[in-house]
Amino acid sequence: MTIYLPNIKSLKDLINSKSIKKIFIITGQNSYFKSHANQTFQGLLKQKNLKFFFKKGSIPEYLELKTVIHKLRSFHPDLILAIGGGCAMDYAKSANALSFSKDIKNS
Repeated sequence: MTIYLPNIKSLKDLINSKSIKKIFIITGQNSYFKSHANQTFQGLLKQKNLKFFFKKGSIPEYLELKTVIHKLRSFHPDLILAIGGGCAMDYAKSANALSFSKDIKNS
C-alpha cells in the first residue's frame, strides 16, 4: 500500500505511531542532504530502527531494484519512506509490491 501524506505533521504522526518500529528509507545522497531531510528527521527518527538505501542513478535500474528488494526482505520494515524524486518513489513502490514475489524477473 502506498500512502500519500500531505504535510510533515501527517508524516510525524505516522512515524510516531507505536506500530512503526523499523523504517526503510530510499533516497539519493543529494536528495536527502540538499532537501535538509536529514535535519528534519534527525530527532523524529532517533527512536526507530533505520536502514537506508542511497540510490545511485536518476532513473530506476533493474539490478539496483533487485538490491532494494533483497535489503527489504532481510530488514522487514514497518514503513518504507521515499525521499526525493521519481526514482526513489519508483523504487519504493516497486520494491514494496515485488518483495513478496518469489521471482521478480517473472513478475
